[in-house]
Amino acid sequence: MKNFWVISIFIISTFASNTDVTAQALNLKKETQLLETSLSSNHYSKKQMDDELSSKSFSKLIDLMDPEAIYFTSQDIRILKSFENQIDDELKGKTWKLLDVVIPIYRQRLTEAEKGLSDILSKPITFIKGKELSIDTATHLPFSEFDEDIKTRWKDHLTVEVLNQMYNICSIVGQNNLLTKEAEAREKTKIIEKRRVRRILDHPEGFENYVASIYFDAITSAFDPHTNYMSKTTWQNFKSLLTSEELSFGINLDESETGNIVIESLVPGGPAWKSGQLNKDDVLLELHWEGKETVDLTASDIQEVEELMGQSNTQKLNIKIKKSSGEILTVSLIKEKLDNDDNTVKGLILSGSKKIGYISLPGFYSEFENLNNGCANDVAKEIIKLKEQKIDGLILDIRYNGGGSLYEGMNLAGIFIDEGPLMSLKNRDGKTSVLKDMNRGTIYDGPLLLMVNSSSASASEVLASTLQDYNRAVIVGGNTYGKASGQIIIPLDTTVGKTPNQLDNTNSPHGFLKVTIEKLYRINGKSAQLRGVKPDITLPDIFDVIDYKESNYSNALPYDSINKKIIYQQLPALPISTLSKSSQQRIISNSAFQDLNKFIKTYSDWMQAPVPLYPPDFKKYNDDRQVALKTLKKSIVKTTITFKVENTSYENQVLQADPYKKELNDLLLKRTQSDIYIEESYSIITDLINSNNK
Repeated sequence: MKNFWVISIFIISTFASNTDVTAQALNLKKETQLLETSLSSNHYSKKQMDDELSSKSFSKLIDLMDPEAIYFTSQDIRILKSFENQIDDELKGKTWKLLDVVIPIYRQRLTEAEKGLSDILSKPITFIKGKELSIDTATHLPFSEFDEDIKTRWKDHLTVEVLNQMYNICSIVGQNNLLTKEAEAREKTKIIEKRRVRRILDHPEGFENYVASIYFDAITSAFDPHTNYMSKTTWQNFKSLLTSEELSFGINLDESETGNIVIESLVPGGPAWKSGQLNKDDVLLELHWEGKETVDLTASDIQEVEELMGQSNTQKLNIKIKKSSGEILTVSLIKEKLDNDDNTVKGLILSGSKKIGYISLPGFYSEFENLNNGCANDVAKEIIKLKEQKIDGLILDIRYNGGGSLYEGMNLAGIFIDEGPLMSLKNRDGKTSVLKDMNRGTIYDGPLLLMVNSSSASASEVLASTLQDYNRAVIVGGNTYGKASGQIIIPLDTTVGKTPNQLDNTNSPHGFLKVTIEKLYRINGKSAQLRGVKPDITLPDIFDVIDYKESNYSNALPYDSINKKIIYQQLPALPISTLSKSSQQRIISNSAFQDLNKFIKTYSDWMQAPVPLYPPDFKKYNDDRQVALKTLKKSIVKTTITFKVENTSYENQVLQADPYKKELNDLLLKRTQSDIYIEESYSIITDLINSNNK
């Protein structure tokens, strides 16, 4: 059984014990002081625990507790604001007041909101023609001065929620008049809103501990977006997923800041990973076991969703999810034992004028017990199988790959590079070190194309930038995410246990800290931080209009470069200019890409448009978007005749013995055959091969 580490460039440092302390009461003051010690000792930036950090932490705390400004009053904020510059003092143990004050106020406001929201939803909603709600205003409202102001804000909030439910119900039953479903939608919204509040008040870890976790996250966010607090329970849940040998879908869940249940990570080799349709940050909308009622997950908590997903080990579960792009998909999965006897990575053959190998890698996973058995090793095995099929070139697809093991990213680069430096690291003391490929030789030295997009992050960017700096591959797609930092996970209490690198419990009830300890640099001295990796050949990317990049975080580490001179032997320059011109000509004449470009412009306009709060206008508002999305999907999902997607001979033998794997494989073949990005990448690498043969 492999225990995979699937989060972004983390190094584990935990301590072993057999004592279960989940139920122990957490000393919040002690936890705060341990957090301060760990941040001060480990974080890259060496930020001072001062009033500036305190103010930033305070603002984030309020935002995390009440992002829509529908709970706290302005009077509450004035009371709490007196502690704005005291968080640094609390971290140092000089005072302890903020949580003692904010916890009862927050509990009171949530209790009032539960009753107030229910009262409003007990009566029909009054819709006013011409009334609109600005999306920007809805997320940046000042706090209300009077109770009536809050009730007005609740009404606007609930009007939108009820309209959404009216639209969803009417869409299912084929009804055009939204008003006919107002009562049903209002009752459903009442249930959802009540559950949303009760999830906080009745949190499994206790209301006080839940608020404290938000407080700790607010503090860590003042350092950077990737430094986070993890409660003991959160860590145990995550750890149990990684080590479980039970039947599983291989999905690790999390709750977003907006209260949605999202995919935090996928276990390499698990059913969700192998489906090729699920990714980190996908929002779960519905669950449907075959033969049972569909369950709407709106306002559900993680425990509820996990219980629902655990109902059967043999039946097929249909999971409806919403992608970052807004696309809604339904994915069918059956649980499997996560023993990963076969390679997680699978190669395909694109047979056309040239025979091109294709490998998709959704994440950089590694194995605790044996660092030689990670994704780089699995990719190498798959390349060997593809080479036996006499491929002319290779496409490696790391779109939507949010990162993982830095070690694996380097090993993967080493598969394609003979030897030499791969990247540089700079620690909190300003010292830099160069990481090298110590193994001479390559597994594959033929024509290579790397597919990326704006969801390619961290270790993906290390691989892309290294191959680009060496002129080893043509990088194709959208500008990458822009995360060039490394993190470790450490226990806050380091006084318990003495055996490192274990996943067992610690003796302590205290939590864990994921903390940024270093920045990453290309071998040319530049960084991908904030800027990402610019592809050699750019393809239209719908994510360009979505706030989903490192640069969108106000607390992100800044871009910089280092002057350390690194000697490395570049390969001959690739004919990027010629390849790019040919690609652009194809894109201009490709109706699917042109439709995509038009949609990107339309989508950008949508992001600024206010939401109409009158049912007929609201229906048109949503219908227009749904029609545009369906039209786009119909346009860009086209079966190509440029090549035929096939399995390797080895894979065909494996599939004969497993009908479920064959079902997933058939879906993979179909998606690959109809992906316009893969089609264009195939044409680009074919041009590269032809240019090499001249």
